[in-house]
Amino acid sequence: MLKVKFYPTRNVGGNQYISNMKAAVKLVAGVEVKETIKFRKFYKEQGFSWTRSDYIFVNWLENSLKNKFGWLCLPGVLIFFFKIFYFRLHAKKVIYVRHNLYPHGMKGFHAKLAKRIADLGESFCDEKASHSGHLLKSGYLYLPHPLYDLNELQTSSENYFIMFGRVAEYKNIAAIIEHWDRKETLLIAGPTKDSGYLALLEKLASNRNISFDVRFIPDDEAINLVGKSSGVILAHNDENMIVSGSFFYAATLGLPVYAIKSPFLEWVSSSLNYDGLELFNTPNQLVLGLGRINPTDRRRYKEQANSLFGDTAMSSKFAKLFNVK
Repeated sequence: MLKVKFYPTRNVGGNQYISNMKAAVKLVAGVEVKETIKFRKFYKEQGFSWTRSDYIFVNWLENSLKNKFGWLCLPGVLIFFFKIFYFRLHAKKVIYVRHNLYPHGMKGFHAKLAKRIADLGESFCDEKASHSGHLLKSGYLYLPHPLYDLNELQTSSENYFIMFGRVAEYKNIAAIIEHWDRKETLLIAGPTKDSGYLALLEKLASNRNISFDVRFIPDDEAINLVGKSSGVILAHNDENMIVSGSFFYAATLGLPVYAIKSPFLEWVSSSLNYDGLELFNTPNQLVLGLGRINPTDRRRYKEQANSLFGDTAMSSKFAKLFNVK
């Protein structure tokens, strides 16, 4: 039986990603997902014995390259490479799953150097993988991104559009606010650590039909809040981001998604022909184009998303990777 591990082994920041990836792997016959808790526990369990797992999937390791100021961190670089070589000792194959080209919040020279270091690090692994097919031409293995484990979709919508998730500058929220002159409400929902940016957004939103719910929103409440909206708006302008977790959250619920073009979303639209997505070149075009997607087709969008990114699609891809039937 093949033995598979994931790093990190637990979900990060409430994100269901790791548990959902594990669940998909467990559906593959002849595969056992080995459980550990964190890197120190992994080391304590494994030590320097030569008992090796068959596969280790490494996620978000590039985040160790950044310090709290958004600069490249030398100790983080050393940790980055130590972990890669440690994993190589203890797995027959190491799959580096690239989530970002470089960590969020890095700019200029630090961002460029972090990208090159991450590129070098993944080259020491047996495979590099991505959740977007637009990187196939760069030698990445495509793995479907898991959908979220959410309750049944809402079938009715209320008169608001939502920008959901952590409130951060790279999500380009200010540009949407500046163009918002619609009768529908724009709801900006999610926590933030940047009080200065929040103050800027609130000032821009003055005298506009815009509401804020800036807090950590529990899962059940978030499903209801997002699910009752008329659609999710994605205006990200972060060059390092490969895929958007907010897209998969919306797709899980069958919600219309209105977004600024990115390589990943253009690939979803053109190559996967996902119908619940409308793309735009500018924030102004996006605001003007809201409502183009039929909101009554949510069940169809949900079913389409499940066929593209659901457990069956994921486990089928894993079975090919593991070379099992």
